[in-house]
Parts: sequence; structure tokens; C-alpha cells
Amino acid sequence: MMTRAPLSPQPSASATPETSAAKPWARRVLKYPASGVLDPSRPQILEIGPGRGDFLWQLCATRPHHQIIAIETKRRRFEKLWANSQKREITTILLFCGDAREVVSEAIAPTSLDEIHIQFPDPWPKKRHAKHRLMQTTSLDCFLSKLKAGGELHFTTDVAWYAQDVAALFAARTDCESLFSPTPVQTTPVAQFNSFFADKWQKEGRTFYYQIWKKRESKFPTTVSISAACVIAESTAYADAPAAFTASTVSTVMPPIATTG
Repeated sequence: MMTRAPLSPQPSASATPETSAAKPWARRVLKYPASGVLDPSRPQILEIGPGRGDFLWQLCATRPHHQIIAIETKRRRFEKLWANSQKREITTILLFCGDAREVVSEAIAPTSLDEIHIQFPDPWPKKRHAKHRLMQTTSLDCFLSKLKAGGELHFTTDVAWYAQDVAALFAARTDCESLFSPTPVQTTPVAQFNSFFADKWQKEGRTFYYQIWKKRESKFPTTVSISAACVIAESTAYADAPAAFTASTVSTVMPPIATTG
């Protein structure tokens, strides 16, 4: 579940060595496991903003043949997620810590994802903060470019105006269609997993607004740029992480290597 917070702070120097070869985005991104790679031979599902991981763990349990990718902006929550994934002995997960817009753009290959799940992102209601909203035209362009034809983007919020704004962004496009009719925004719960905060907010009487958008088949061929993440290895442990977690477990991620297909 997406936490309502500013973009991820810069990781400490011990976690991210300065290097002239790394782009600015790459120096802000952590990955677990360090040796983990995106596996195009398996169906891939992305969750942006897993928070505590309630939805994420249920995804992993019910989709054992999928590769589950998650991007969390908060460093401490990222650390808890990787610790819990180790305790649960989950081997199908790939975690990133950083700005989701940067990670999706730079680390995930085009037309590779089967599903994207975004739940309760910060709406940033003030006009001067609108630039921080996750769902904007440019970020939506990026997210949809990573979906396969027929892939789905699931979006949930408890803010009515934000739901309508996001629906308008989708409706203005020709490359996707809503799975709901007659209106793309539904308040009737769709089949999904529960989470701690969703249960809490429902008990408080909040209304949830659900959307599912499906990517249409493209009529035009595209050139695919395949991302391959390179890893910087360190021998020192993170100062603010449990002693067992070293840079051999969690790594910084270098920019992808682009190839033409």
C-alpha cells in the first residue's frame, strides 16, 4: 500500500558509494536481493507502494509461478520488507527502494508486466504539490509502456476527486480501456486482498474508489529497449540495518544497459 510521504531520501554513503558511472537516479535506488534480476520467462506483477506488505505477501502466496516486483519509497519499510521476505523464504520477489517513476522507467523492460497494482497513493491535494502526484500523464505513459498488451493496471484510492482525475487521464488515451461499465470508477469492492490499513479505513467508514484499466493491442510495431541491471558490490554492512544484512544481500543499482531488439 502506497504510503503518503515525500520521495525517498538519499541512502547513506555506506549504502551507496559515489561513482561517476552512476546516474543520479541509480544512486538513490536499492535492490533486494542483490543478485536478483527480472526474469522475462515468468509472468511479472508490479506493486507500487507495498508499505507493510500485506497485499504483497498475499500476491506471492497466490501467484507462486509469477515474479513479484515491488517498489517502496521509504527506506525503513523497504528494510522490513526484505527482512520479512527472508523470514517467509520467498524466492519469487524482487524489491526496490526509490522513486517508483524512476525505477519503472529505468529498470523495467517495455511490455514486460502482466499487472500493475497501485493502492492509496498520496493525492497531494494542494495545488503547489501537484507535481508530486504519482499518477500524471508522463508517469502513466511510462507505466503503460511497461505493460504487455492485455495487461492490467489496478488503481485504488479513498479520495473521490483523485479517482476522477486519474480516470480522466486514462479516458483521454486510446491505448487502454476500462474493465468497468458504465463508469470506470467503482465503489463496490472488487476481488482483491485485504490489508491492515484498508481494513482500518473501511471500519472508519471511508469509501474506496476502484479502477482497472486494460492495455489494448498495439497496431504499430515498437522497438524494445531491454533493461539489464548491474550491481555494485560492497563488503561493509549497512550502519542502520540489521547486522545480517550486508551489501551482498541488498545492493545499489546501476543504470540499465539498453539494447535494441
